[in-house]
Amino acid sequence: MPKHVRELIFVFAGGAAGTAMRVVVNIIGDGGRGSLMFVNVVGAFILGWFLARASSHHVHVNRFFAVGFLGSFTTFSAFALESVLLADAGIWVGSAAWIAVSVSLGVVAAVAGRLVGGRVATGRSNGTRW
Repeated sequence: MPKHVRELIFVFAGGAAGTAMRVVVNIIGDGGRGSLMFVNVVGAFILGWFLARASSHHVHVNRFFAVGFLGSFTTFSAFALESVLLADAGIWVGSAAWIAVSVSLGVVAAVAGRLVGGRVATGRSNGTRW
């Protein structure tokens, strides 16, 4: 089987698992902005941690977890839609706050994940993105 086909299978499998986990969070949580914020912040933290350790992972693990699982678990499109819906409802300050808080917490969580993962912000990188 060609390498790219194997990688695609790992992405699909990770995506299915991430989607299932996202549904679980929605069931357990409020299913609204709270759940959305949770998955995006937790996903950013986990991705930061995972990529800090990525040099020790096989490419298929990276595709499964970083691209598939976390790509489907976190949802930029839902974040963007929520921003627009708040603005459409005339809640401009709420929309701006939602965007600022979501992006800020996501960046802080990704940095924290890298720190916990063992890659202190020294500029070291192995070039692995996903």
